[in-house]
Amino acid sequence: MDSKEVTLSDRQNFEKIVYNKGSYDNYVNSLEILSRMMYMHYKQLPYVLLDEYDTVLNEAYIHGHWQEAIEFMKAFMSASFKNNKNINKGILTGIFRVAKESIFSDMNNLNVCTLLSDEYSEYFGFTQDEMEEILKNYGIEETDKVKDWYNGYLFGRKKQRVIYNPWSIVMFVHKGILEPYWINTSGNAIIKELATTANKSIQLDIQNIIEGRTVDNVKIDENIVYSEIKKSEESIWSFMLMSGYLKPFKLYLKEEGVYCDLKAPNKEVFHFFRNILRSWFSETIKGGSVDEMLKALLSGDLDTFYEIFARTVINVLSYNDVGEDRAESFYHAFVLGILVNKDKEYDIKSNRESDYG
Repeated sequence: MDSKEVTLSDRQNFEKIVYNKGSYDNYVNSLEILSRMMYMHYKQLPYVLLDEYDTVLNEAYIHGHWQEAIEFMKAFMSASFKNNKNINKGILTGIFRVAKESIFSDMNNLNVCTLLSDEYSEYFGFTQDEMEEILKNYGIEETDKVKDWYNGYLFGRKKQRVIYNPWSIVMFVHKGILEPYWINTSGNAIIKELATTANKSIQLDIQNIIEGRTVDNVKIDENIVYSEIKKSEESIWSFMLMSGYLKPFKLYLKEEGVYCDLKAPNKEVFHFFRNILRSWFSETIKGGSVDEMLKALLSGDLDTFYEIFARTVINVLSYNDVGEDRAESFYHAFVLGILVNKDKEYDIKSNRESDYG
């Protein structure tokens, strides 16, 4: 602000932005203004590192301001990167691949790396060797337990690399307690909405994930955008993969695209999916009947259990849920939804395939 190299006009606009008194155009051009001021003062073109660029789009999608956010971000990105002559290079990170997002429709000079790209795959978190060195430096010997909790992310396509969530590892070293850290801090409202409002097929697949199984042969769309997430199961699974809630257990490279077998990467994410099922079930069964039903079941009071269960089925379930072709699957998910509330006291496992299927 005191630089003699910076124009009076840029200093005035910068001050308006700092004190939240700027116009719409001031905010659209804010990053371009800042980079120009830096170049004029230092005589060097700055690098622009924009982390989690799509967080604003995530929040806008959840709270119903999608179109306004898109219009602003499109102008902001164009001013900051495409038309900005005062930067050397720009790097953006986020959940979504930038190439198809409408805010980048005018930008064609992007090199895009996703979770399935081999380039830079070892830099998205801690590798196995780095994690072991960190634990050794802090005198922690619970390597296997740490692996169960925070390991499991796979980056790359031709050569998959195992990556640990850096935030979770740092927080575990700091607190010394194995518990969810990343899930509690991430913007996961959109995941909960997708999982709890999705069709029964998605919910049954989430049940499989909770049980440690895979969701098989899913086509991955690396170009998904927020406005298209709910349009297909393919988009929902792709979003969960790109967000870090699933990992590509197996990859199938076909002519028509990339297909994956997906599963939860670790215990930290298992906890999240269990909470999703609890949320879906508690919203489906209103009132305190779930606790009463469980209490009756575990105490052997089968008459009370039967009465509450029958009343719940009549009042809650739709004929379409329990039709002839899907009744067993829905009841299976329904009962699992009841029992998952007791997963701390009991080891909940679904029946596995028997001799006659």
